Amino acid sequence: MKIELLSPAKNLECGIAAIDHGADAVYIGAARYGARAAAGNSTEDINSLCDYAHRFGAKVYVTLNTLIRDDEREDAERLVNELCSIPVDAILVQDPVVAEMVTGTEIHASTQTDNRTAERVTELRDMGFKRVVLARELSIDEIKTIHREVPDIELEVFVHGALCVSYSGACYASEYCFNRSANRGECAQFCRMRFDLVDNNGTMVVKDKHLLSLKDMNRIEHIEALLDAGVTSLKIEGRLKDASYVKNVTAAYSQRLNEIIARSEGKYERASIGRCTYNFKPDVRKSFNRGFTDYFLYGRTPDMASFDTPKAMGEYVGKVKEINRSSFTIAGTTAFANGDGLCYVDESGELVGFRVNKVVNNTLIPLKMPPGLRRGMAIYRNNDHAFEQLLAGRSSERKIPISMTLDETDKGYRLTIRANGMTTGIAEVATEKQTAQKPQRENIIRLLTKLGGTIYECENIVLEDDCANRFIPASMLTELRRKAVERLDIAIVGATLVVARQEDTPGSVDCIRRVPAYHKGMSLQLMQCHHCLRYALGFCERHGGEKPTWQEPLWLVMGDRRRFRLQFDCKKCRMNVLRIIMLLVIHSSLLLFAGCYDNHSGEALADFNDTLPGVDTVYVDTEQQVTSRRRPYTVNYNFLVAADSLTLYRQQPEIVVGGAPAIDSLTIVKGERIVVADMHVVATDTVDTMWVQVATDRPAGGWLHETKMLDSVVPDDPISVFIYIFSNKHLLITLISVCIIIVAYLLRKITRHKAKIVHFNDIASVYPTVLTLLTASAATLYSSIQMFAPTAWQFFYYYPSLNPLMHPWNIALFLVSVWAIIITAIAAVDVVMRMLPVGEGLLYLAGLAGTCAIVYIVFSISTLYYVGYALLVAYYVFAIRRYVRHSMYLFVCGRCGNRLRRKGRCPQCGTMNE
Repeated sequence: MKIELLSPAKNLECGIAAIDHGADAVYIGAARYGARAAAGNSTEDINSLCDYAHRFGAKVYVTLNTLIRDDEREDAERLVNELCSIPVDAILVQDPVVAEMVTGTEIHASTQTDNRTAERVTELRDMGFKRVVLARELSIDEIKTIHREVPDIELEVFVHGALCVSYSGACYASEYCFNRSANRGECAQFCRMRFDLVDNNGTMVVKDKHLLSLKDMNRIEHIEALLDAGVTSLKIEGRLKDASYVKNVTAAYSQRLNEIIARSEGKYERASIGRCTYNFKPDVRKSFNRGFTDYFLYGRTPDMASFDTPKAMGEYVGKVKEINRSSFTIAGTTAFANGDGLCYVDESGELVGFRVNKVVNNTLIPLKMPPGLRRGMAIYRNNDHAFEQLLAGRSSERKIPISMTLDETDKGYRLTIRANGMTTGIAEVATEKQTAQKPQRENIIRLLTKLGGTIYECENIVLEDDCANRFIPASMLTELRRKAVERLDIAIVGATLVVARQEDTPGSVDCIRRVPAYHKGMSLQLMQCHHCLRYALGFCERHGGEKPTWQEPLWLVMGDRRRFRLQFDCKKCRMNVLRIIMLLVIHSSLLLFAGCYDNHSGEALADFNDTLPGVDTVYVDTEQQVTSRRRPYTVNYNFLVAADSLTLYRQQPEIVVGGAPAIDSLTIVKGERIVVADMHVVATDTVDTMWVQVATDRPAGGWLHETKMLDSVVPDDPISVFIYIFSNKHLLITLISVCIIIVAYLLRKITRHKAKIVHFNDIASVYPTVLTLLTASAATLYSSIQMFAPTAWQFFYYYPSLNPLMHPWNIALFLVSVWAIIITAIAAVDVVMRMLPVGEGLLYLAGLAGTCAIVYIVFSISTLYYVGYALLVAYYVFAIRRYVRHSMYLFVCGRCGNRLRRKGRCPQCGTMNE
């Protein structure tokens, strides 16, 4: 049985690195519609990767495993057709719409299609799928059962990398909370955030922990058991990981797989050909990891979660033995190097990282001593500088062992080259045979095995007939070797394509059960998890735990106080995370009428604190002290370029900071969309230590300083764009000027024609007055949020939603006031146009709009200086008194113009008014 090691490819560089380090196949994202929006690649790059991989008999799978919208069908079909026209070996899909577009190429069912049972796998096989990626949560016994019942379909399983706490395809938390669908490749990493766990009485069970964050999968010691269970493809997760991660993890699993195959006595063989030689010792502990778990492979175990931190802790290197003023020592035999990154969990449970500046014998000297370091603390190394330096260069060479046979033909000589005992390349030459004056064996062998410029290395050569005693010119031997190698290349690639592409078997399917996409208001369930907090905390009585003392149901509470109910389905041994259903007070789809006078720049975001969700990032400041900071954006976050232009550097940040003579840059312009692909720290950068890698709509991307990016972009959401536009100070000045002109014009009209105007010569309706009061209240509330809860507003800016129930109480109250303004404004327009002639009505509405604009500007600015609160009270009194006065005197005396409460005799002139 052929066994495949399947590695991730973030880009062409990572794909080639995976092949060079032992992968039998790679999976790579297309330009669009992949489950990692930040890892898109052009068709040209994918084609180049196919050409490289097929030389080793390795395969390339392209991921188009997101749900697509109806308006994207034509574009998706064009992309599918492009991919089917190049030699990709399979397309990995989730959406049945995409599957139906694929012809002439294998289709694989992504894990997002919810592949947990033999019944589901049978269904997918019958629909035309060649392979199914099984759910990560399955045990060895469950995998065996699926293989036994459906033996004629390939089974692919994850063996290494990050874990989603929810069943793949069944997580809607990111879309519900942040308007970013995981099924659209835009996961906001909800499961890596901090939560409180409280019971139904409000009692705190667990405070401020990463309760849904799992350790990383590591099944390197269980590969043989998976193969015996019927697995044919071993998948490494990590399409957002860099080349060094891919190199190390691929090499480690490839070596382990070779050991198993060597003792299998022919039962298993590698799916590709070639032998790798490494100049480093692979070790999965040295690459990014959150600690390791085999994750349900042999049932439920208590060590799956990483409650303290979702960050990479790395390998354990020892405990602190001694602490001096500016240095410390670690007990153990681990060797350290200048530049190593170390970390530890302090007494408050926080992960603290720092970088070693200098190593003297076994004494470690950081530039600045990390706070809270104590004797006896466990130390971990999450960045092995010497190891990373080895991986930065050419760390492996992959060669295909071949055997050669030179024999005579009737007309001359023939060279036959065989790879993997089967594939051959044959070349012949016609020439007169000449007997040599002295033996030619060594010379012939030397010339034929001179393969330095190829991917082959000769292990055995046979000279048959009387070839060893023949004189064959060196040029003729060289030409024989060249032609035979070329034909061997063609034969290997051809054999790969014949296996991978069966043109007479359509790749499309008739009908696939689609995993339903989440829509707000449709589903209570945000996550379905096999991971269970009852069990993880030791309170699952079914598995021998203690009887819980809390009052269920339990609630997960985010830092912004949003709550999610936990539902425990003990019969199926699952935990569901549910959203709260409440009656919406206001429901509409109009855009938010709100302004923001602050500049949402890097300086403002620097104060974004841990009370709000975001991505935890370890970075190094100018003093090389590693600090933890919460950012409101994450990897896969989408931005829109707002500046006229933005420069990206294609080289790694260290090269740019180092002042390399030739820096390759790319300029993107206003209106282009970018997505965050990676974040990286450059300790030596004096401008900004944090660098961000972004991808663009074009098949290109690059690096830039975080501060430069944040000053030049706006979140790619209509509400955020609206806020950004109103944050422009020039626009604000223009609006004030326009309002002054409008008011001046209206006052002139009023004095000449006695026109209606709100508060002074009003109509008999409450709506205009209520509208102005609501506007004043909203302006005051908005400025109060800016002063006293700026982080709440920043969270709203990065994850906007018009649903008040999705935000903290202060933002929710502001949104309610905005909806009230919109509804009241609609009512005011309706009543004005019914009560006044068209011309007077339009003039009145213009005055009402000008009044509201001035009220909003006055109160939003005055509140910043604390006088707005007194003005608001005074304005309420003034507006209500004016309204009561006008609403009580509804009639006018026909003779003297005096206002009357009711019809009858005028008390001023005595005229009877009927």
